Amino acid sequence: MIATERGTNSISSYTIDEHGYVQGPTTIKSSGQTPYGFGLTKDGSLIVSEASGGAMGAAAASSYAVSGTGELAMVSGSVGNTRSEVCWVALTNDDRFAYVTNFGDGTVSCYEIAADRSLRLHEPVAGSNRQGEKGLRDEAISADGRYLYAIHADAQKLCGWAVGQDGQLTPPASSKGARHRCRTGRQLIEIEFPTRIKSDSSRSRRQFAPHLPDQFMAVDSISCRGAGQIEHALGCRDTGAAKDVLQTESCLLKRR
Repeated sequence: MIATERGTNSISSYTIDEHGYVQGPTTIKSSGQTPYGFGLTKDGSLIVSEASGGAMGAAAASSYAVSGTGELAMVSGSVGNTRSEVCWVALTNDDRFAYVTNFGDGTVSCYEIAADRSLRLHEPVAGSNRQGEKGLRDEAISADGRYLYAIHADAQKLCGWAVGQDGQLTPPASSKGARHRCRTGRQLIEIEFPTRIKSDSSRSRRQFAPHLPDQFMAVDSISCRGAGQIEHALGCRDTGAAKDVLQTESCLLKRR
């Protein structure tokens, strides 16, 4: 088990025995200030974002090797991305790229993870909501690895990008994207995502499949008729709230 401690600029690891008891911690100093979000690759590489106390233009990330006993060894020191107030970390399914959200200016930066576990800045701005606008925070990659989603905390919106093979992020085109509003707990948020379109000539229907991660609200399918008019939506899932049906301006979203 690993925990970043932004108050002390340190990273702690714990071992868990066969009975579920935690032992430790083993603590090391973080390479940079304010270690925050992190992701762990399949081969035991720890990628940590560093908010640098929220200083303008000082966002960074670092990487560490994790041993079988939970010991941490730094591989790449702080690798800056020129952005501000870095937050979450999400890894591609093949562990080749790491995306970090930069709360301070509403951008997503992309790092390349090398075979030796070192980091290289791939794109300072791989994606953005509105560059310069604060808000992008928690993020996750869909189970199939095709989409990256990030919460825009201030605008109460969920933004999405298609993930390319070389790490590039493609935003939804205005003519092919989709927006919907759902209630999560007591908040109403807007979902904005790229779409995958399947044609059904017999019914003249298009089907949208955004593949949202489980920790977010998932729209399983949205059927459209005619010139892109949304007919209905099925399976909008909110894991933390009671069953509810919400009628919006353009579609009916059912939560289960």
